[in-house]
Amino acid sequence: MFKIKLQNIKGIKEMDFPFPERKGVYVLTGANGSGKTSLLVALCRLGDKMAFTHFKVNNSKSGSIQIDTYKDSSITYCMDKEEVRYQRKGKRWVPSPRTNSNIIAKFPFTNTLFVSTTGGRFFSQELININRATLTTVDSDMIEAMNDILGTTKFNNLKFITVKSKRGRQQQLHRSNKLYVIKDTNNNIYSEQNFSLGERLLLNTLDLLQNIAPKTLLLIDEVELSLHPIAQIKFYDFLKRQASTKNLAIVISTHSSSLIKHADYRLFLEKNDNGVVSIVENCYPSYILRSVSAIEDRCPDFVFFVEDEMASEYLQSVVQKFLNDTHHILDYKIIPAGTYDQVIRITQSFPALSFEKKRVQAFLDKDAEDSFNNLNAKGNDRTEAENKKYDLFRNNFNNITYLSITPELGIWEWIEKNPLNFKEYFDKSFGSQSFNMVEIISQTTAEEIGNKSGNLRHWAKGCFKNFTEKINSTNPTISKENIVKCMIKCYVKHNYNLDYLKSVFCPIFNRS
Repeated sequence: MFKIKLQNIKGIKEMDFPFPERKGVYVLTGANGSGKTSLLVALCRLGDKMAFTHFKVNNSKSGSIQIDTYKDSSITYCMDKEEVRYQRKGKRWVPSPRTNSNIIAKFPFTNTLFVSTTGGRFFSQELININRATLTTVDSDMIEAMNDILGTTKFNNLKFITVKSKRGRQQQLHRSNKLYVIKDTNNNIYSEQNFSLGERLLLNTLDLLQNIAPKTLLLIDEVELSLHPIAQIKFYDFLKRQASTKNLAIVISTHSSSLIKHADYRLFLEKNDNGVVSIVENCYPSYILRSVSAIEDRCPDFVFFVEDEMASEYLQSVVQKFLNDTHHILDYKIIPAGTYDQVIRITQSFPALSFEKKRVQAFLDKDAEDSFNNLNAKGNDRTEAENKKYDLFRNNFNNITYLSITPELGIWEWIEKNPLNFKEYFDKSFGSQSFNMVEIISQTTAEEIGNKSGNLRHWAKGCFKNFTEKINSTNPTISKENIVKCMIKCYVKHNYNLDYLKSVFCPIFNRS
């Protein structure tokens, strides 16, 4: 396992970052001051011995005060049980022990390219006399990328002029060797000086990527700079293709809600009041964004937070049926937010976003209630970490409701016991089927029985996956998503208790 530790750097007291070991695009995000840029610098050091110069040091003295010395700072690179620690001594960052300095060469991606918010990204070639200059056609992949990302065709005739020849051992033209221009249909030539800022930033980044080596760790700070949200998404998709074809790991830092929602892999830096930064991997966008955009776009009467998509579909089915039966008119939004502690934290934070806490409720899976009861039973025997979780539950007691089931587990166990009821509901939903539904349920149970001795929730998820794949392969016109929705609605129909739901929802809806 590869890991990087940052200690006492700027406002970061401590951060343990699990290194991405597979190719792909990783969206790095967090509040201002959470350590995104510092982490990118630490990652850059894997391939660039001068990376730590990004940490600006002030060598001047004001009386007895020294500023920006990084004297207590350290960056540690860990591989399994080995590690090397870098600390600033004098003008350099020195490894300790020196004999372990080769550890960073063992990381999966050691060739790095850092596209920071300064320097080459904002480069603009000076104008020259181009009367006799030779126009060289730009690589078609770069032209296609510029046009696609920016939604235009203006770069069809993108060319460059060589303003400086290669020198010494230089094998390829660098950005500083080229002046980019566009030649229009009237043979007028426009230089990069007349490109918009967003166009220049993208052009410079694509120029850097043209000759990137395989197995490179590409780092881009504030990737959304001067790019429209649609262009941000298209740039992300471009990077995703580059990562796949060139075997790259790409880490991009951003505050863009569009990118956070669109990303496949999210790394959220969550900083507490003591300066300790935790890395929350692949959490829901709503947990990162606190759903600000969703609430601003449509101001519902209530916001309900749940753990995952399955709980969202289940609660949606229950709430909608309840509102229909009680003739309530209510605008609500259900948002998946991650693990149960993440759901509680986001519920707790909503008053800070000018959304009244009485209009926010966490609906946790049944197994979260079991977790709370177990913590409560431990009393004074709880560990420090367990006490924090217990206090999180207790401090938000009035804004937590427990679902009557853990959806995957409760629904699948019911379907196993009531296969004919499900077959009847399924046939009413999709028409009479040629396959034997009861037999498929029985087959799924038999195939997954070996996993039942472990985590029951994981076992139930496996059953869901196995079952929906079987039905979908037998009748491809019925999507897996619609099969799951049918399973949920069937369960709700047969296990609906209006009096019980009144006791759950009415106190929430009638809060003063």
